[in-house]
Amino acid sequence: MAAFAPPYDFYRSKKKPGERMATELGAGLPAHVNPKEWEPMTVSETSPELFVYEIPEEIAAQGFSHFKLVDPPRDASARAP
Repeated sequence: MAAFAPPYDFYRSKKKPGERMATELGAGLPAHVNPKEWEPMTVSETSPELFVYEIPEEIAAQGFSHFKLVDPPRDASARAP
């Protein structure tokens, strides 16, 4: 079985743990956000469950998709290693 490879780059907000942003692979963050407030997520931190159905449409229309997790981790210790 092949490993999961996300079709987008995912970023996590440093200030708000439940906020995520997806962009085209290699596109980087959109110009309107402060890159110091976001960190890239590793492939091991992403999973098929992370995808929301709007991501492809939003990226096609505006170049990124900004969304919130339903149940964000309480703190950094709750994140996967």
